[in-house]
Amino acid sequence: MANWAALGIAPWQVHDFGPQMVKGMTFRGQAQTEAVQLSLCDIGPLSFELIGPGMAASIYREHLDHHGEGLHHVGYFVDHMEAAIADMIGRGYLVLRRGHGFGRDDDGAYAYFNTEAAIGCVIEAMLAPKRLPPPARWFPAEGE
Repeated sequence: MANWAALGIAPWQVHDFGPQMVKGMTFRGQAQTEAVQLSLCDIGPLSFELIGPGMAASIYREHLDHHGEGLHHVGYFVDHMEAAIADMIGRGYLVLRRGHGFGRDDDGAYAYFNTEAAIGCVIEAMLAPKRLPPPARWFPAEGE
């Protein structure tokens, strides 16, 4: 986050994104309980995500192990998650990871698709929640 903040991309909302915050998390169709640190920063119309994975198997750990740090995915917003998933499966792209219910109102959902061979990165469909829970912390901290 410090490197991004040095580029003027800050402040970052840091969330512990795991089973206490997200329901129905799966990785390659299997239930997943590993938490990740999800840091979010909105600059104009762009939303940046930095994800710090744990050591358990995940799409983020696989990316780090095979490619190192760098672009993992590009996301797009959808109005209906199940329709977006059906569309991508119909195009031949399997769901890698998904989850839902991370908003304050038990809303919001995401699904990552196995598009790396086709376009060089993973695609994420996002159904935005009305409100996110407050972050665990901010970076930089107030006054820094």
